[in-house]
Amino acid sequence: MNELLNYLIALPLAFLANVVLGAEVGRMREQFSKTILINGLIKGLLMYIAIGLLVGVVHFIPELQVNLDGTDLGVIQALNLLILGGIMWYVVGVLQKLGTLLKGKERVIEVIEDSGALEYDEVELG
Repeated sequence: MNELLNYLIALPLAFLANVVLGAEVGRMREQFSKTILINGLIKGLLMYIAIGLLVGVVHFIPELQVNLDGTDLGVIQALNLLILGGIMWYVVGVLQKLGTLLKGKERVIEVIEDSGALEYDEVELG
């Protein structure tokens, strides 16, 4: 259960870092969407509520197990794996966005309609 608490602290931190940097990259590309930002925050809140509800279920039925690819796991073990995977997903996204912001350039590939050729260009962000 201690591991789950650590993950539950780390998950929103990684999620918020991803959302904040995503908003900044969107702003720099002039593609910022307040709707996407709000939807992302709502998604994070709903994920957290669902995890809390599952922890509540396990509190009342501790012997509850799930089968993942032929392996029986307790719900808390399964949540640990799932949340750790989510944290890793967000951390990779944060690192990619940091790279974009640090580089300050973005590769743009456009299709030239007349010839069907690809044109490559780097543009400054911001």
